[in-house]
Amino acid sequence: NTIGLIAGDMKNPTRDLPLAIIFGVSIVSVFYVMAVLSYSAVLGYSVAKKSNTLAVEVAYIIFGKFYWVMAILVSCSSLGAANCCLYAISTVSVSAGYSGELPKIFSLVHKRTRTPIFSLFVVSIIASCFTFLPLGQLFNYCTFLTWIFYFLSFLCLWK
Repeated sequence: NTIGLIAGDMKNPTRDLPLAIIFGVSIVSVFYVMAVLSYSAVLGYSVAKKSNTLAVEVAYIIFGKFYWVMAILVSCSSLGAANCCLYAISTVSVSAGYSGELPKIFSLVHKRTRTPIFSLFVVSIIASCFTFLPLGQLFNYCTFLTWIFYFLSFLCLWK
């Protein structure tokens, strides 16, 4: 979702962006299919169909008392996704600060590392505030905003 937002930071986006999209989607798709097949192979279709916590049950069968390893792997995946979103959103905020769509303070970057300091700070504060919401409400907000973003992106492409 966010790779198009950071294409400006790529050295050769005309070559690298399509490669990143093709390989990224392909690799993730293969892993998802492998996960679904392994859930069915380990648990059986009837048990997998009834389960609410497939990954935990499969991890318990595979790892035994070390089933908590699966929670660490899922956490690493979530952290990677959060890092990607944080980077993309702060980059967009810096661009919006440069162009005047956000206050100029959003365009501040570190002199040596070019890190978007203020933008990262604001995005981190907003994200931290969302951690206090109930999980269901957070999913509703995120889903609603994601579909609005997709719709507006579609409208931009249509013109």
